[in-house]
Amino acid sequence: MNKFGVFTLTALGTLGVVAGGTAIALSTPQVQDKLKDHYSETIVVEVPGQTEPEEPTININLADYEFTLDEESKTATITKYNGTDANLVLPSTFSVTEEGEYIAGEDYVVTSIDSSVFDSNAYIESVVIPNNVISIGNTAFQSCPSLRYVYIPSSITNIGSSVFSNCSALRNVILEDGLTVLGERMFASCRSLISIEIPSSIKELPSNLFNYCSNLQTVVLNEGLEEFGPSVFSYCLCLKSIVIPNSVTTIGSSVFSNCTSLESIIIPNSVAAVGSSAFSGCISLKSVQLSTSMTTFNSNSFSKCSSLESITIPSNFTLISSCNGTFANCNNLKTLIIESGDVFSQLTDTRSTYCAGLLSNDPTTIKVLASIIDEEERTNSLLDNPEN
Repeated sequence: MNKFGVFTLTALGTLGVVAGGTAIALSTPQVQDKLKDHYSETIVVEVPGQTEPEEPTININLADYEFTLDEESKTATITKYNGTDANLVLPSTFSVTEEGEYIAGEDYVVTSIDSSVFDSNAYIESVVIPNNVISIGNTAFQSCPSLRYVYIPSSITNIGSSVFSNCSALRNVILEDGLTVLGERMFASCRSLISIEIPSSIKELPSNLFNYCSNLQTVVLNEGLEEFGPSVFSYCLCLKSIVIPNSVTTIGSSVFSNCTSLESIIIPNSVAAVGSSAFSGCISLKSVQLSTSMTTFNSNSFSKCSSLESITIPSNFTLISSCNGTFANCNNLKTLIIESGDVFSQLTDTRSTYCAGLLSNDPTTIKVLASIIDEEERTNSLLDNPEN
């Protein structure tokens, strides 16, 4: 027997699948189109009796799986996997013999993956999920150290929490439009993930979604997204910029905290509030454009942004008194431009310590638009009485 044949998935034609020794059709042209740019590496496959590379088949060994069956709906849930396949294509349909063995067939349709089915599987390098599947349970692929490529079809609407968390080699993920729910910590600590696109069908980025994805550089967000949960991108150390869609209304606490490479941010006018510590520790952040819909800061929103030099407080702002440490330790903040009369009144009220609560270091220049104060106010203002 000759030892190896060589192929690359970019060279594949129609993908054949063998299940239980019988070739079955798996509708994967779309999958192949999606994956071909990602599978550019040469894969070595043992081909008995051949020296020339040929298109291989991918084996689905149904004996490696355990299922729970719903007899009424004729659907199945994968509950356990005992195999060692590196390039995993999950079964789409199957039948059951009188002896209870799983064989190729179409009696049952696989619609879900149970929690923790592939958790800590050291063999899996890639996984393609068939179009029948509509849900993936919590931690289904958590801590798979070799997993590099994942395809999520449009049939899936709900993905549980921590499904791919701690997959340290994961670097390419395709999420098809149709997905509506992403689980918390879904990609947390995926330290090899470099880029990802979130489909427009997603309305919310849940908490800690990309927490500690330290090599994440590019995130594409589409219109339709409405909410950032807490700590979505915290500790994404290589994220330099991101475009927040105009459909977003809520930015939660610590969303971009400690994104040490983030250089600029535009908060669209659809956003009414930014959570506490949202940009805390963004030491490279130089430029911030605040939403004109914002009326207040939350505590420590921009604390420790040591490269921030100037910021404008929009005219809609009405409350600044509870914004303790908003710009704490922003040691290069030289200009605070105030467009709000209410904010100006709070800052110049000698009976309060609002300014100390706002800043731990006084800016060199506070600019106030002349249109918001009259001459009498100016005479008694912070501008003419800096000791206040």
